[in-house]
Amino acid sequence: MLANKNQENNRLKEADPKVAIHIEQHIDFLVKEIEEVEDLIANHIKVHKDLEDKSKLLGSIPSIGEKTIGLILAFPAIENFDSAKQITTFVGLNPKPRQSDSYVRGS
Repeated sequence: MLANKNQENNRLKEADPKVAIHIEQHIDFLVKEIEEVEDLIANHIKVHKDLEDKSKLLGSIPSIGEKTIGLILAFPAIENFDSAKQITTFVGLNPKPRQSDSYVRGS
């Protein structure tokens, strides 16, 4: 739905005024649907103690917010991470290149 909303926002920039009204209505619809899904995810986490506990723990990691927490908790193997550093790298919040010391470019 987020991708659809972005597409519609892009279409709106170049749309004829007669069509723009309909695109804006569709964007409003998508915004409401996105909010509803986000609320459903948040409520699901709140009613399951194990997920709520994990959510609180993840929330203590800098740069991880509600949307990212929901995404991380969607993966069943979160227990397989040994550290907050591994989780942040997994979700792309620590974009440092990881390479072997023996790797030489161009060889």
